[in-house]
Amino acid sequence: MKSLTSRQKNIIQVIKDFSSKNSVPPTITEIADKLDLCPSTVFVHIQALQKKGILSKSSKARSIRLTNGPE
Repeated sequence: MKSLTSRQKNIIQVIKDFSSKNSVPPTITEIADKLDLCPSTVFVHIQALQKKGILSKSSKARSIRLTNGPE
């Protein structure tokens, strides 16, 4: 399995911080705003993290969930 990129680590940290502070996971747009990225760029990283088993996401809003996968 490939290791995580620094950008993917940043996204994971934003998800953890946001979820802890707000009791709900962030949206892709909120992650993009926090990291000053385009939402489409964040979406590509989210897909890569899903393939690596780090998080799960459905088509519903605020459905990003960190898993106990490799980190």
